[in-house]
Formats: sequence, structure tokens, C-alpha cells
Amino acid sequence: MLAWELEPNRGAKPMIGVPLHPSFPYLHIAVISSILHAMKQFPGTPLTISRQFEISQAREEIALAFLKSDCTHLLMLDSDIVMPPDTLSKMLAVDAPVVVAKYAEKGKMEASYHCYHHSQVPFRRDEKVEVRLGERRELKDIDPMLFGLGCVLVKREVFEKLEEPYFKFTITNEDEDDYWKISEDFWFALKCHHAGFRPVFCDDIEVLHLATVGIKPGKLEGIEWV
Repeated sequence: MLAWELEPNRGAKPMIGVPLHPSFPYLHIAVISSILHAMKQFPGTPLTISRQFEISQAREEIALAFLKSDCTHLLMLDSDIVMPPDTLSKMLAVDAPVVVAKYAEKGKMEASYHCYHHSQVPFRRDEKVEVRLGERRELKDIDPMLFGLGCVLVKREVFEKLEEPYFKFTITNEDEDDYWKISEDFWFALKCHHAGFRPVFCDDIEVLHLATVGIKPGKLEGIEWV
């Protein structure tokens, strides 16, 4: 039996936040099922779904709704991510300010952490940070860290310490310094870094990334997982 099964995070009250984006503006039944399973494990867990043209606005709306609640943790979940049944329990058991699950990029089979060094060059990032199989660690020696928000658990104290906006898409902003000319998820990651919050990356917490669902002439396709 794993440690997270023996010592659950007592007193934790999570909220689940899902941003919808024009490129993926719906929730597949598999995603809905995994969310409902997590909510059943933690009765009273609120679900906040935000649909905005800009995903940064959707994430910001979710964060503000979280801060208005009495919840202790916000699970930020992309609309194309499916959680195994024990995902939220495992993430809460880590008991860190920021916990990052790994998942495969679309079109790839091997899961990774979607975290990078900061190259300070827009549209180009250094190679991914490698974490060995079975390893769980804080990446303290990398300055700063960028990480994606496909499935990330954040404690309330993080948002309370950061200044708004928490999420901002600045890649196309010519007035922005190159250091901050990044996507909305990396914006949040940089703010966490400068506030002293280091993410914890857990090799044993892996979620599924929904790639495509479509219909071909004469054939109904199922889900393609990568």
C-alpha cells in the first residue's frame, strides 16, 4: 500500500478548475467521468468551468473563483486531460505548494513533465528537464522553471502571495520584455519561481492526454490516447 493511501491530506478541500478554449471547447465523457470520480472521493469539491476566447482569461476567472471560496487547493486541469482514479489523492498527499503531474504531448507516446529552462527567447525553449523513472524531487537548482498547467495542484497560499494577473499571454505583446514574453502557463510558473515556490514533479502521478476524437466516412473512431 502506498503512503498516500495510508496518510491522506486531512483537512484539504480541493476545487477543480477547467478552462475551455476554442481549440478544445468541450469535455469528453472520459474527462467528465474522471472529474466526477475525483469529486466523489472528496465530497463537496466544487467544479469551476470557464469558457473564454483567451485561455489566460479563463484561467484567471477560475483562480478568482477559487480565492472567493473556502477551498484549500486548486486542481488546474486542461479539458483534454483524463485523471486515473487516484490522481487527486496522490497529489494532495505530496503536500507541496505546487504539484505537477506528467503526461504525454499530443502525437507522442512517452510522458514528460512539460517543464523547461527559460531561454529568454520567444517561441524557443531549452530542452525538457529530465526526471528519472521513479524519482520525485523538487528542481531547486534550475532558475527559473517553466511548467505547463495540464494537471497541476496549487495551494491557496500560492495565489495569496502572487500579484494579479496570475495568468497572462504575452507572446504577441511587442511591448513586453523578452523574459516575460511567454504563454499564460509559463507566466504563472515564472511568478511562482520569483515568489519562492518550487514545483514538485512526481513520476508516479501520470494522467492521460486526449489527442483526437473524430468520425471517418463509414467508421466511428474511438479515443486516440497518446
